[in-house]
Amino acid sequence: MRIYKLNSRGFTHVIAPLLVFVALFAIAGGYYYLRDSHAATVNSGAVTSGWANMCLDDYQDGNGNAHRVDLWGCNKTAAQDWQVNSNETISINSGNYCLGVNAPNGKITQANPAVELFSCRTTTAALTASYQQWKVSGTSLVNVHSGMCLDVPGATLPKAGTNAELADCSTGKSGCSPTPKAETECPQYITTPRIITGQVWHLPSTTSTGTGSGTPAPTSGSGSGGSSTGSGGTSTGTGTTTSQSCTSPAYSTSSNSAWTNGGYTVQQDMWNNTAGGTQSLYACSYSNWYVVAKQPNTSSVKTYPDVLKNYDNAINSFHTLSTSYADQGPHVGTYEFAYDIWINGMASSGATELMIWNDNYNQYPAGSKMGQTTIGSTTYNVYKGPMNNWTYIAFVPVNATITSGTDNLLSFFSYMSGNGWISTSAVLKQIDYGVEICSTDNESATFKVTNFSITSS
Repeated sequence: MRIYKLNSRGFTHVIAPLLVFVALFAIAGGYYYLRDSHAATVNSGAVTSGWANMCLDDYQDGNGNAHRVDLWGCNKTAAQDWQVNSNETISINSGNYCLGVNAPNGKITQANPAVELFSCRTTTAALTASYQQWKVSGTSLVNVHSGMCLDVPGATLPKAGTNAELADCSTGKSGCSPTPKAETECPQYITTPRIITGQVWHLPSTTSTGTGSGTPAPTSGSGSGGSSTGSGGTSTGTGTTTSQSCTSPAYSTSSNSAWTNGGYTVQQDMWNNTAGGTQSLYACSYSNWYVVAKQPNTSSVKTYPDVLKNYDNAINSFHTLSTSYADQGPHVGTYEFAYDIWINGMASSGATELMIWNDNYNQYPAGSKMGQTTIGSTTYNVYKGPMNNWTYIAFVPVNATITSGTDNLLSFFSYMSGNGWISTSAVLKQIDYGVEICSTDNESATFKVTNFSITSS
């Protein structure tokens, strides 16, 4: 498969943290006073956007009040190492500057107010005046004090360096109805923001860090020198413990094997792993499993841990055929969660492979773009091309990264037959759902499927 390669910029930033206890009286221009301590950090890392390969960025790794915050290609530099804090702030530069809003005198004064860095506040009044607190609502980041969503404007992929801003979400609670407006104090945050690409954000995964080392385990992690240990956690070689999707796996393996349960099969499927990658599979049931994987940097798929169900039925024999799914990726490296559905055979001459992508991170499909179609509430780019001696077709969401939902598979088959790519009498052989992994940038990473089922009649 072709993989989209990022261009990165190599800004570096080294700051020796200072503990400063300074109180200042009000300063003109909306700056109130410097923070007197750091809030506790819950997790840290990149804040990824709904646009593939693009991250929230501290422009040129700078600092200071009113410094730009923009969208830039994900590059793992200090300019994209955000800290998510216990007081609902998001900080950078060793926690000295927080994500805030240009709000002189404590008010938003622009129709599309700029999101900027400001010295981190600590008191309730100062946090409110500087608009520095954020709530996760679905896939959106909502500014608590204004009720507006963190946004990067544009109906198509914005240019690197486009400024972040606030924009109206769709609906809010009482006092923020129908939409929050500039000059309005709206402490209620939004419960159903509109899902547009510029307002889709993913915070770094919640982790706790120890000082020692450990090895993956299904229910707990331990290691010498201070590794974290806890129920439902796994300690990795860097001393980082990540909560897993099930606490008492009924099945685990580190070999390329499979487990059948309830008519479904969960499998490692390390079918192309020739570069020394490793992974351990843990499953509570066919619909609740996870893989802890370590893959080298590469330009091709090395593994597809998945859950599958076999069929041997003509497509036109189904009255209904739908699936539900929920998954979670680490947002490092290169991967995508996807269906892999086989028609008229399995990786053989005359077969058709249908992939429906959901949570896509730094991945790009094979084949040529054939157009767009909307199925259900999702608009897809459609790709088609030869894959060895069978036909490959991929549906890739245009405007969102999808981590849970329900799909009517017959609608996809109908689109394909309408374009002459399959016949209605074609035979469905297998439905898989899992994650194609090319790279975790040499980090052990956890990929979870927390729900999967197929309903047919």
